[in-house]
Amino acid sequence: MELRTSMELLLLILERWILEDEDGDYDDELGLFDVPIAERLSHRTDRGAGWRHVQQLMYESDQQCYDILRMNQRTFEALCKMLAERYGLKETHHVYLEESVAMFLETVGQDKTKRDIAARYQRSLVTVQRKLDDVLSAILKFAEDTLRPQEGEFGRVSPVLRNDDRYWPHFRDCVGALDGTHVPVRPPSQNAEAYKGRKQDPTMNVLAICNFDMKFIYAYLGVPGRAHDTKVLTHCARNEASFPHPPPGKYYLVDSGYPTRTGYLGPHRSMRYHLGQFARGGPPVSARELFNRKHSGLRSVIERTFGVWKAKWRILDRKHPKYGLVKWIKLVTATMALHNFIRDSHREDHDFVQWQSDDDGEGEGEAEGADDLITKSTFCVCGCGCGNVLRLRNEQQVAYAAAAAAESAAAAESAAAKRTTTKGIDAAAAADSAAAAAAGTCVNETNSPNKEVQKEIQLTWEAKCQHLPGSRFHIALKRC
Repeated sequence: MELRTSMELLLLILERWILEDEDGDYDDELGLFDVPIAERLSHRTDRGAGWRHVQQLMYESDQQCYDILRMNQRTFEALCKMLAERYGLKETHHVYLEESVAMFLETVGQDKTKRDIAARYQRSLVTVQRKLDDVLSAILKFAEDTLRPQEGEFGRVSPVLRNDDRYWPHFRDCVGALDGTHVPVRPPSQNAEAYKGRKQDPTMNVLAICNFDMKFIYAYLGVPGRAHDTKVLTHCARNEASFPHPPPGKYYLVDSGYPTRTGYLGPHRSMRYHLGQFARGGPPVSARELFNRKHSGLRSVIERTFGVWKAKWRILDRKHPKYGLVKWIKLVTATMALHNFIRDSHREDHDFVQWQSDDDGEGEGEAEGADDLITKSTFCVCGCGCGNVLRLRNEQQVAYAAAAAAESAAAAESAAAKRTTTKGIDAAAAADSAAAAAAGTCVNETNSPNKEVQKEIQLTWEAKCQHLPGSRFHIALKRC
């Protein structure tokens, strides 16, 4: 009789697994089927074990709490209090609120199945499922409030940016960094091919924007992994009412996978950009390479934010997630909201400290080599090649400056040749530019007899950069 009951249960599990709903959101592994009463009672051989486990985490070892729940004890208490007071999470007669939240955090933090949680907390699968759903619903309400720019955020300068003289004041109008990342996914069976990315593994493309405090201020999830980053951004900017467009004069930093347009500042193409390239190949040798390295260093905040987010919530590491697409999107969104909550707690978090100290790599030997070429406080971020970008200290640097000035002069000649109102280019202007660069002064400070040359250089670089009309990037030569 027991064998027959076991076979019937097995057939029921297989039937539910085969007949999953259309969006692939049926969780076949985690006990959403009707469990017999005897099966449910078998999980509760030690009543109260779950609550004792939570008390141990809350009041004994803070390190153990951090290792298991992925946050400190005080942060965990603050999270439970917030979910109860602001988002309506309630406890029941048999399960305390802290126990429900701990179940959820252990599930996403340690990539545990519901069966693992049921055994650890001595609860039935039905109870575990119900409590996890309650906590997930409350955190998703919190996500609506935290995964967006806070009031007045774009109107004030981040202290992280203001206090870093590597980037201040050159990037003072930057309000964050934008990029995409891939997260493994269990795709719906009717559209599985679209989710295969470059490595042929099924993923979804997650578009995210973060500020310089390593907090997410926007996230768009669920796009098939085959979609290009630019298409995802275009869709969000045009169709998503919640997309935080940068205010006039402000911009996000983006990599070369996105086009440079108003509000989105990318690097110069066809030259070194990533910090590893400068670590292997030496410091920048031109104004545009310098801009690329500074751009890469500041934009690395989005890479570090992705890094600490994925390192903290181990459920994101699973190559083949066990959840359907709809449920998976909710869980990933919840982990991003928890990421922001931990960051807002203003308590030291080991994962954030580790990824923050990793920074952009300029604090070591590479920065020293760069200082020999260019003084940080006087470099011109537009890449225009003007003399103000260089403070020369040796003959090699003089050669770099002369090359940059010659490039600017060549650009001016090309642009001026197309103007019918200009009868000629004063050759002395190019010589003045080279001499000024070699002397370590700005070309606009020399007494060039032909002001038309300076105007042509400005117009040429405005057309070349196309960064932000009216910003200091656009009028960099005037500023110099």
